[in-house]
Amino acid sequence: MAKPHHRYTIFQFPKSSPELPALARKYKAVRLSALRQTPEVYFSSYNIESVFSDIDWIERLTDPKVDVFICLAPNTTADDRVVEPLEAEWVGALTLKGPISREDFEALSKGPDTSAVHETRWQLYNLYTAPDHRGLGIASVLFRASMDRAHSYTETKFPVAVSENASVKRRVRVRGMVRENQTGLLKTYQRYGFVEVAKCSRVEVLSTIGDATLVPVEEVEKWHDKCNAVIELVVELPTRQVM
Repeated sequence: MAKPHHRYTIFQFPKSSPELPALARKYKAVRLSALRQTPEVYFSSYNIESVFSDIDWIERLTDPKVDVFICLAPNTTADDRVVEPLEAEWVGALTLKGPISREDFEALSKGPDTSAVHETRWQLYNLYTAPDHRGLGIASVLFRASMDRAHSYTETKFPVAVSENASVKRRVRVRGMVRENQTGLLKTYQRYGFVEVAKCSRVEVLSTIGDATLVPVEEVEKWHDKCNAVIELVVELPTRQVM
């Protein structure tokens, strides 16, 4: 069992690097291991993703609309050593997609009127924590990294209010989906402030990330069952007053 004093580091998967092939292979190994160990947690499956080529993995991981965050555990106790991703143990991962258009985002759940709000919309998925590192706060670290990314983008896109004599709200809206009967994972998201807003099918979830065509033909009817939770978190950033 891992010790709580592990010096975890968050690594954001790069969009370009000479090490992309090796990094993609390492991610592939972690992802496929997760799909084998806990298939009931994920909306995709080992059978779907195990046939992806190395090029497929690189393209998915470097998609400009996707940010993949990896939690690294160094293979050393030295506090002053830089953690190299290819040398470290990959003990957690989380994917953030966005910003997403309002039309695409609300295909699963209708949101409130945002006519007076500068809002960006995002989707979290593929949360993973290695079995020996669970209960040590890795999910929280990954969640903070993804929210920092969403907040930073929103603050840059909407740096000031655009209308005179008005306080214009800036909002980050984040969605996640949780498989049926995964009460533990649902409670984890609820601790971060997420609330359930709708139900969805596995096909609908895969559609949001462009994978609907990968659903096994022999299981397509079962994958259309609307039995999974759609959850959302809305965070309002500080308003800016234009005088």
